[in-house]
Amino acid sequence: MQRAVADEWAQWGRSHHGSLLVVLVLAYFLAGKLGLHFAFVHASATAVWPPTGIALAAVLLFGRGIWPAIFVGAFLVNVSIAGAIASSLGVATGNTLEALAGAFLVERYAGGVRAFERGRTTLQFLVLAGLASTAVSATIGAASLVLTGEASRAALGAIWLTWWLGDAAGAVIVAPLLLLWATTPLPGPLRQRPGEAALLFLLVAAMAAVVFGHPAFGKYPLAFLCIPPLIWVAFRFGQREVATAVALLTTIATVATVREVGPFVMATDNESLLILQAFMATTVALTLPVSALVAESRAIERVRAQSLAREQANNLELGSRVTAASAELARRLEEVQAARVEAEQASMAKSRFFAAASHDLRQPLHSLGLFAAALEAKALPDDARALVARVGDSIRALEALFTELLDLSKLDAGAVAVAPRNFALQDLFDRLSMEFHGEAVERHLRMRFVPTRLATRADPVLVERVLANLVSNALRYTKEGGVVVGARRRGSSVWLEVIDTGQGIPPEMQQQVFDEFFQVGNPGRDRRRGLGLGLAIVKRLVTLMGYELSLRSVPGKGTHFRVVLPYAAAADPTSPLEQDPGVAPFAGRTVLMVEDDQDIRAATIGLLQQWGLGVVACKGREDVESVLDAGLTPDLALVDLRLDAVDDGIDVVELLRDHLTPDR
Repeated sequence: MQRAVADEWAQWGRSHHGSLLVVLVLAYFLAGKLGLHFAFVHASATAVWPPTGIALAAVLLFGRGIWPAIFVGAFLVNVSIAGAIASSLGVATGNTLEALAGAFLVERYAGGVRAFERGRTTLQFLVLAGLASTAVSATIGAASLVLTGEASRAALGAIWLTWWLGDAAGAVIVAPLLLLWATTPLPGPLRQRPGEAALLFLLVAAMAAVVFGHPAFGKYPLAFLCIPPLIWVAFRFGQREVATAVALLTTIATVATVREVGPFVMATDNESLLILQAFMATTVALTLPVSALVAESRAIERVRAQSLAREQANNLELGSRVTAASAELARRLEEVQAARVEAEQASMAKSRFFAAASHDLRQPLHSLGLFAAALEAKALPDDARALVARVGDSIRALEALFTELLDLSKLDAGAVAVAPRNFALQDLFDRLSMEFHGEAVERHLRMRFVPTRLATRADPVLVERVLANLVSNALRYTKEGGVVVGARRRGSSVWLEVIDTGQGIPPEMQQQVFDEFFQVGNPGRDRRRGLGLGLAIVKRLVTLMGYELSLRSVPGKGTHFRVVLPYAAAADPTSPLEQDPGVAPFAGRTVLMVEDDQDIRAATIGLLQQWGLGVVACKGREDVESVLDAGLTPDLALVDLRLDAVDDGIDVVELLRDHLTPDR
């Protein structure tokens, strides 16, 4: 549909070429004059530059033949501001090449005007048009100003960054708005649900006015409150409506920020606009792909519904002709079978789609994480550094949400490869013992890994994931007693076993526990007890490696999991479980961490374990005394100064000194 509409626009442009050039020059000039009202770092460099989006959309709709209009419009805007012909020619050249390069990359790699039909191509559009092509204009324009003496070399970096970010915002906010309104048919969700649409856009405007324009709320970092209404638009309407809502939000936020109201007000107006544009670009990178993925999902559901409808129709027709000849009956049965196969294929396609979608959503998050890390390394004001830190925290939270679902979708899509080799199980036991010791102590449970000299031939990474999930599951569902992990040889096999004294699993649920999101004894869906995906991942991993998984359980007494692995006489010399040389100085070191805040404790454990350290976590003095009495001798202690109302960090340190160095 979008391709046909785009062809009509191109044909119209060819038949009205002269009028189109005049209109485009006028639109570029007026939009440019508006954008340069926000030029604070230099008269020709602004963080708000809508003409980039206008030029990119025009080239994609009408073809490369309209480049003279872009060149003339850019030249007139700059010469009317700066009055310098040489630098204005350079700036106009950069703006024109930017539009042509962006259109070329989008048409070649992102589907052209159809880029917003799919989540993957939407992300490609945002990267190619928003990040890559805009560097052309920023580089040529900033260089022209320096070479002609319009700007000093010392200001080159600030001018280039402002120029690039302003053009990038125009490309990812204005261009999608124009392209989607030009290629999407007007009848649709807007006409079907006008009341809801009006309410949604009113909510977006009201939220923007409160967050960015209200003096009482503008001083607080509440910009994230503007994202939920945009997600609502994505799920209830479509890509065009999301682009419109983002443009409305951007307009209100820009006006408020320039008036020095809102959460992004910095030391200078230019810094304020740069932070705002970074936030809006991030918002577009999250909401536009989500709307495209929703549209893809709806299309798949329509195909599946049509297949199911055809199957039902065939079944009804078969029932009405049950008394007909056997040949006719056989033919109808074949049709039913064909429809069933088609429906199953549609379901498999959907699984592959969600696997690819999860990966594509992780890509911009990973990129945003790198950008946030790069910004943290810059010399920024304290308030800007705090905002960057909050952005990094939000990105890490989103990545954690995607991890478990991405693991499951990778397994369903067949994207996990098995790399078997010989490795010693004791190495694996040592790693997991250190990983889960703190949790066992916190839960007041006994946990034992039975020493072993056995080796197996399997994928060590996948086996570690299986055993880690089983141990974590056992600790989570055991209230008293403990967990035992061991291995024993049986002929040419090695039995890897996890036994707990937990609540057990009723016989009628022992197959269901391997289903996604199924949990025993958690009707309230308490997220602290997991998402119900751990055993589903275990089942898929064991099946993928071609091994056997068995379960025995008695309610009220405990559960026994067994994974049957092949036996190996000895481990390979270069086992992948060996420590990375980069973290070798930490190998075998143990850290005692005392922290009463659960979230901080969990985050610190993860960081220290990444460095190869074993962590024993305690909540207070009582836990410390328990682990010391058990014989723990840590190499390092990390103790929070302020614990609960009873304990004090200094007292805990004195306890450690008295216990570990009694002769001091």
